[in-house]
Amino acid sequence: MSAPRPRTRRLGALVATLLVAPLLAVSLTSAPAAAGAPYVVTLTSSNSTITYGAKVTLRGKVSPAADGQRVKVQRRIESGAWATIATPRLSTSSTYSLVTTPSKGRTSYRVIKSASNGHAADASPTVLVKAWRWRTLVGVAPKASNDLRTGTYAQDGFTHGAGVSLGNTGYVQWRVISWRCTRARAVVGVPDTAPDGTTYNGVISWAEDDGDDLGDAEFTMRKYDSPRVFMMNSRYSTLVADDTVQFEAYRADGGSADSSARLVFAAPAVYCNS
Repeated sequence: MSAPRPRTRRLGALVATLLVAPLLAVSLTSAPAAAGAPYVVTLTSSNSTITYGAKVTLRGKVSPAADGQRVKVQRRIESGAWATIATPRLSTSSTYSLVTTPSKGRTSYRVIKSASNGHAADASPTVLVKAWRWRTLVGVAPKASNDLRTGTYAQDGFTHGAGVSLGNTGYVQWRVISWRCTRARAVVGVPDTAPDGTTYNGVISWAEDDGDDLGDAEFTMRKYDSPRVFMMNSRYSTLVADDTVQFEAYRADGGSADSSARLVFAAPAVYCNS
């Protein structure tokens, strides 16, 4: 009867298998699950251009559905970073909405959906909302001027708030640096203190620093004419940093020089999205 064969190698292989199997199981269970396709987040605004102080409604949807979960609505702040302003919960149809008041000037929004349910995080496209407002020129240092006075004025029995007045051939220029303006306005008229018969031609114009004309408009006012709002639109939709707005006055009645014969531009202002 032959002797049994040695089993050392078979036992060694079995031990190795028993040792490796638990390690393999641990490795498989501890590895993080790979994120699937990212969510897709949409975002729209009820208005892209508003008057400053008005509200807009931000709306969107998350796909695939993630109803009951929250998203982060963010706006870009002055430093360029994003700040979360709300965390609305997704509806049963995986949609969201938020009513908010944009800041003056330009406000950028986006919406973030964090990773969940095997889907990677996603950010919506950025939406820009422009908030326009009238910015007063009272108190703004002029770029240049001639025969300029500031104060309050009575016209046809009505007293205006702060403004400027110009004598014959007087003018005032303001540089609206980076204000992104498209219109200028003022309440114009001849003050009650002017001599009877005083008549002025006035001009509101836009110009670049190099002298290129961006548009102007003229008007005529006589003493005792009711004051009226005069507005001038720039030829361009939005001005660049070095553009200026200018008010001018020219005596049209042939009268003698008189310091009280002036043309008033009360409450001068420019319409800007800044």
